[in-house]
Amino acid sequence: MWRRSCPEAISVMSWLVMNQRLPTKDRLIARGILVDPRCSLCESKDETLNHLLSKCHFTTKGWDLLLNLSNITLFPLSFHPWLGPINGGSSTHAQRCCSSFASS
Repeated sequence: MWRRSCPEAISVMSWLVMNQRLPTKDRLIARGILVDPRCSLCESKDETLNHLLSKCHFTTKGWDLLLNLSNITLFPLSFHPWLGPINGGSSTHAQRCCSSFASS
């Protein structure tokens, strides 16, 4: 299941995202944990998986930087099909990003 060409931390993170297991604040609240629902980065919206990975202006700047370093010009609207190949399939975009992480 885990691609050896991609760093383990990236594989674990992508697995958490694809399986909607990332401990975002909306998930913590659903489990009865009392936390401020606002995003820890921008503090302007509630922290959900979608917000954290594709809507928060802090993370979108990070994605833009990563994609530029990887020579990818298309910002994905949905992370599930884009990250999926990191853990088992093949995708030029995913492979370029893994290569960028591996070389840094």
